[in-house]
Amino acid sequence: MTLSKEKKKTPQGIQSLEHAFFILDTIKKSSKSLTLSEISHLTNMSKSRVQKYIVTFLKLQVLVLNKKDYTYSFGSKLLDFGLHLLKNHNIIELSDPYLKKIREELNQASALNIWTQNGPVAVKSESSSGPISVDMQVGYRPPLFKSATGKCFVAFMDPSKIKEFTDTEVQQYNLGKELEDIRKNGYSFRNTIHEGVPGGVAIACPVFDYSEDIIAVLSIIGFSGSIETDPDSKAVQKLKKIASDLSRNL
Repeated sequence: MTLSKEKKKTPQGIQSLEHAFFILDTIKKSSKSLTLSEISHLTNMSKSRVQKYIVTFLKLQVLVLNKKDYTYSFGSKLLDFGLHLLKNHNIIELSDPYLKKIREELNQASALNIWTQNGPVAVKSESSSGPISVDMQVGYRPPLFKSATGKCFVAFMDPSKIKEFTDTEVQQYNLGKELEDIRKNGYSFRNTIHEGVPGGVAIACPVFDYSEDIIAVLSIIGFSGSIETDPDSKAVQKLKKIASDLSRNL
């Protein structure tokens, strides 16, 4: 074989792996979770063939099944991969001193949250220096309408990007006026206890990129009564200032 022929020879890949990523990419591009039939239609692959891939994805926690409507969405394993990649992401690297500043100036547990296909997720956290602290675990997903972080994203994000989450819930939870206030005041808060949501009180402020699109949310959480949520309170003013400083440095 001549050198020119060797150069023209293309290495063979693993076609089944290419098909697997094609299925995942199809799910990623969808604005909503997909059923088996929808995945089959969009990929132009038979349902029986797609099902074999999905069985493996479920075993590996790459996908999760919503048993209410039998749709599939990304699972925790992909979140693990994503968080590993995000270790080198600019905002996560830059957030370290700002989270530490929150701890120094407010002595409250804090978190950096970003938006994913399945809603907000905490990607970095810092405990308070007190003997007892409400901790926010990395990978925790704040509820969209029952957490300060979730409502902050809803208030400031492009509505088209969260349409599937907000079509009915904004009316269901009667959040119209509250979302207007969040945009006007530049922060959201929660001072009620909800099952599965850490802490009894929380404040969240948006972090914007160079184009003034929300890219993340800085939040603090504490025990009921430990944080004042009034617009002029120290906690609100400090957190707004720190979030603004982080935005300017992106």
